[in-house]
Amino acid sequence: MLKSELEIFKEKVKEGFAKIKSDFSGQSKEIARIKDESLEIKKDYVKIKELLFSLKKDMEEIKEYAEVKANERKKGSKQKKNSKILVLNRIFNILSSGKTKTNELKNQVVEVEKLCSKASFYRYVDELIEKNKVVGVKSNEGAFLILNSLEEQKNEDV
Repeated sequence: MLKSELEIFKEKVKEGFAKIKSDFSGQSKEIARIKDESLEIKKDYVKIKELLFSLKKDMEEIKEYAEVKANERKKGSKQKKNSKILVLNRIFNILSSGKTKTNELKNQVVEVEKLCSKASFYRYVDELIEKNKVVGVKSNEGAFLILNSLEEQKNEDV
């Protein structure tokens, strides 16, 4: 009877160890699966980190590009504001040599020097005529522009 209890005990111990061994085997498989998932997650993390770095770089390039374009627009707007002054100065310089045909003046400013468009040129000339800085004269020879005398301009400014 003692032996049989001892044998029963041995079998129960064997069964217990077999169960423990089975549990360890199952847990080892679970640990291996978790390690594999962890490696995949790490790979995904590295990819995401690379993408974020790339996006950050792209954003910096876009920001720099936007700043350059904004500066170009600012420079362009300054040139546009100054272009009227440049055109008016050029008109005065040409007219200071005496009476000039309107068409010749337009060709010089618009076609040759390309300081402004034809519409802008005529708008500037109209403005100068309205302010009595320039006098428009029509004759058989054509339309002429002449600088108004300084004394008349001084009297009008007062």
